[in-house]
Amino acid sequence: MTRGVASQIWSALEVLAAGWGREDSGLATAEFAMVLPAMMVLYIGGLEFSQATSIDRRMSDLNVILANIVSQNGSVVQPGDIDSQNAAATQVMAPIDVTPLTVVTMEVTTDAKFTGTTAGHGTVNWSRSLQGGPSAPCIKFPSNTGCTAGAATPYPVNTALTSLPSTLAANTTYLLVQTYYNYKVEIGAQIINPIPMLSSQVFGLPRGTSNITCPMCS
Repeated sequence: MTRGVASQIWSALEVLAAGWGREDSGLATAEFAMVLPAMMVLYIGGLEFSQATSIDRRMSDLNVILANIVSQNGSVVQPGDIDSQNAAATQVMAPIDVTPLTVVTMEVTTDAKFTGTTAGHGTVNWSRSLQGGPSAPCIKFPSNTGCTAGAATPYPVNTALTSLPSTLAANTTYLLVQTYYNYKVEIGAQIINPIPMLSSQVFGLPRGTSNITCPMCS
């Protein structure tokens, strides 16, 4: 759909340029030169916005899919199991480049500090992350430094979380999946820094068990 709209815009520009080219007066050429930059900005901006929107939507789908997959684990899992499930992101995101992608899966337990609309508190039981490559966002508590591509433990056990959604239940264990993406524009990438994108985080309840432990995750 995006390419169809882009083709229509480009065709319109060609027709407009051809019509102005037949004018005897140089006024038409001057007008075209004035309008062209604005048209190109709209054209390129539309393509970039469409691509970024597509990635954001795909990331939201990815969160839900991974939360459903992880929630079906048994009561005990190994780090390799979580890493393999995180790696499913490459299939879900295809054909989008996953080099700038980071996936974080963790289990958190809420405490009793949930009152009305006030953000609640909780602690991390375990966490694992998958980074697509060097350009992926570094997610590591608390300083976001020292990240390497591949599986890692971004949040140590018992890390305190103080801004959990107030809609969660108190004293309950949840699986939390987050995806991060550093979107890099196709045109002007040399002067425009990658745009950090975070899809909405997804909380899910373990199925068939009250919690899923990962003894080797630290």
